[in-house]
Amino acid sequence: MHGQSGLMLNEENNVIIGNIEDLERCKGLEEKIRVCLDYARDRQMEQWPCGSYAMENGIRVNINEYQTAPLCERKIFEAHKKYMDLQLMLLGREFTVFGKTSKMETGTYDSEHDIMEAMGEKSGCWILEPGDFIVCDPEDAHKTGILITGPCTVKKAVFKIPVTGSSRETI
Repeated sequence: MHGQSGLMLNEENNVIIGNIEDLERCKGLEEKIRVCLDYARDRQMEQWPCGSYAMENGIRVNINEYQTAPLCERKIFEAHKKYMDLQLMLLGREFTVFGKTSKMETGTYDSEHDIMEAMGEKSGCWILEPGDFIVCDPEDAHKTGILITGPCTVKKAVFKIPVTGSSRETI
């Protein structure tokens, strides 16, 4: 998204991709997504320690830091049932792939951590750089932390937005 304006919507998935600097041009973003992006834009989250932070309306933001790894080491996709993910890149760069769980083999669902493993083919991919974000519905499996040219440290804010069903029916 770097250097482009507005939003992109992957047609096969409902994945939204954008950059936080383009929010004024991003018309039609759902209120809870915009609230999260405004929250991040008004704070220096790259300086926050790793951890989980409560926001209003049941939204949580997890600050994660990790090393990217080759795609062959990132074999499993993850998906969710209770939350939509809004992943905002704070520092570093990573390659992200995504696909529909309806077209994948899914594993056991861990309801306590709201995570389900999935295996299958990707239907889209993107490079996330600082300021870029991706919004994944519960049925959008995603695989993150993939190196681009070499390992690097990544720091991301992952907003967990509660949903009542699929396809962005937020609470």
